[in-house]
Amino acid sequence: MIKLSTFTASRSEYGLLKNLVFKLSKSKKIKLNLIVSGSHLIKKFGNTVSEIKSDKIKISKKIRFKLPNASISLKNLSENSSNLIVDLSRHLIRNQPNAIILLGDRYETFAAATAAVLSNIKIIHIHGGEVTYGSRDDLYRHAISKMANYHFVSTEMYKKRLIQLGEQKKHIHRVGALCNDNINNLKNYSVKFIEKKLKTKLYKKNVLVSFHPNTKSKKKNLKEINKLFYILATYKDCKYFFSFPNADKNSEDIIKKIKLFCKKNKNSYFKVSFGSELFLNIMKKCNLLIGNSSSGIIEAPLLGIPSINIGDRQKGRIKSKLTIDTEIDSKKIFKLMNKILNQKKMKINFKKNPYYGKNVSDMIFKKIIKINYSNPNHKNFYDLKFK
Repeated sequence: MIKLSTFTASRSEYGLLKNLVFKLSKSKKIKLNLIVSGSHLIKKFGNTVSEIKSDKIKISKKIRFKLPNASISLKNLSENSSNLIVDLSRHLIRNQPNAIILLGDRYETFAAATAAVLSNIKIIHIHGGEVTYGSRDDLYRHAISKMANYHFVSTEMYKKRLIQLGEQKKHIHRVGALCNDNINNLKNYSVKFIEKKLKTKLYKKNVLVSFHPNTKSKKKNLKEINKLFYILATYKDCKYFFSFPNADKNSEDIIKKIKLFCKKNKNSYFKVSFGSELFLNIMKKCNLLIGNSSSGIIEAPLLGIPSINIGDRQKGRIKSKLTIDTEIDSKKIFKLMNKILNQKKMKINFKKNPYYGKNVSDMIFKKIIKINYSNPNHKNFYDLKFK
């Protein structure tokens, strides 16, 4: 039997991993060990461990973060990451899994990868090879890729980038974005159901706002959010749905702004965490997604929803034609919003989307059970042939 550990520290990460975790937990060939940490266990960010419990997935280990005064500072992030490495290393050494599955690019995931390397545990990394110049996540993602032994990427370009980083071709698999499974298996909610669940009304025109901090600059972060909210306040005939940012440095500034905006504008609504299924259903009912989140790059276009990507947080990611990049320029954003909010929904060939994939979790699962985990843990650098 294959012993696998899976790590999750945020709602966004778990929402993508969920279908794969279900498959692994039900397989007779695999013994799964689910480790939960980070914002999942923080009340301020929705205590989203409840979503895992409601899915009836057994949690093997919880590693809590300590946030004095409920604040997120570099000191707190550093200390919590250090504690995570220590606690997770002990757990991995004690349980000796064949590998640990890590998704994405967050600092918690980077700490988990460090713990795995120190504990001599192989790493299976999902969604590597991507680029986001406007976020420190870029550093974490590439570092995790270099520590990982096996890779599952969302596009062909990202596969090439990992080869460029010196990863072995035979250990990199292009499968598409994991969110394809969530979208294809989505239980469709009616407008009435959503309104009843949220206790608020949808309008004829609805906009989903998903904005995360620019972790490189607090000043730029505040400038962007202030300008965005100034623009949003001018549209009184739109209903805005806000989801809180992840637990990152500078995220508290955005949370305060969201709460204040919703207090002043009756056509707005916020929730700390919608949960994956409700979030996607709200997205489907919206005319537009605006912000700087990866959901505007990947999920929204796969649902046929246009998105306006603001600033440079997601700069470098491959995008479909449904995602429009813009800087914080009032005139440009007004023009884009007016155009999108007044146009009819376009017919989209989803298979042409660079992130498209069919049965992604199943593809990953089939590859995972065929891996020879008894191979030595040492990685060789794959050199490109230079002329």
